[in-house]
Amino acid sequence: IRERLAEAEKNAALSMAFERYVPQEFLSCLEKASILDIQRGDHVQRQMSVLFSDIRSFTTIVEGNSHDENFSFINRYFAQMEPAIRRAGGFVDSYEGDAVMALFPGTKTGIADDAVSAGIGMLQALAEYNRERVAAGRVPLSIGIGINTGQLILGTIGSSDRMKCGVIGDPVNLAARVEGMTKLYGAAMLITEYTYTLLRDPAAVEVREVDRVKVKGKTAAVTVYEVLSGLPAPELASRLATRATFSAGLLQFRRGEMAAALASFEAVLASAGRDVAAQLYVDRCRDFLRAGVPAGWDGVINLGDK
Repeated sequence: IRERLAEAEKNAALSMAFERYVPQEFLSCLEKASILDIQRGDHVQRQMSVLFSDIRSFTTIVEGNSHDENFSFINRYFAQMEPAIRRAGGFVDSYEGDAVMALFPGTKTGIADDAVSAGIGMLQALAEYNRERVAAGRVPLSIGIGINTGQLILGTIGSSDRMKCGVIGDPVNLAARVEGMTKLYGAAMLITEYTYTLLRDPAAVEVREVDRVKVKGKTAAVTVYEVLSGLPAPELASRLATRATFSAGLLQFRRGEMAAALASFEAVLASAGRDVAAQLYVDRCRDFLRAGVPAGWDGVINLGDK
């Protein structure tokens, strides 16, 4: 009996230790009670939201620091971000360099609402962390967040000697590409139409539609929205004040009315000052006015890069 009890205690301790590497939430999705029950090839298909986030200009920020300083910095940063993810019902699937990938099975309010709530919480936590950094004489951080929703495959991949729990599927790839697009539009957080349409209460989140694009490797276009909730108060007020004019310009742009669209986006810039997305459209409109609108124009932009 003592030997069985000792073995059970050992297995429980191992399971608790491995939870630091494979979240219990991941095991629950696979309907496994313990990491010890995992076998290569175990998998399940589920609809979930995927969140990707990384630090802007990370290489520049850590350049010149010692290895100890960089490890301390990145671990401090992750410690600020993860609680917002957990509070929203998500869990971190992986850390890669300065990037975070989190999954949301919808245990709180819904798969889309939970992910967007986590993103907003991350931005709020970042604002607090930046106050500490500035007070200590360090540069504030900026991050980009991309969220997408769809059918994913969660499971174990690898060989008999080396396995990894992971998630695969087109929604994962699109979420990563949407995160990369935050730099193009100067956005803190972008979500796809597949996430936006699943929000239980869209009116509770301030957004603006920013583009309809085809990303590299995909033939279908996807509409992308910028989440404004979670931005600093002055920036949020500016985006809301110019949102209607921006939306009008977007509609004109898609109709091929480039002169009218240009006037709308220039009005946004005149009122809001710095608005990367509006400036992007000003440049696009000017290019089309010079070169002409292509035949069969549907307003969809092809993005060849991530």
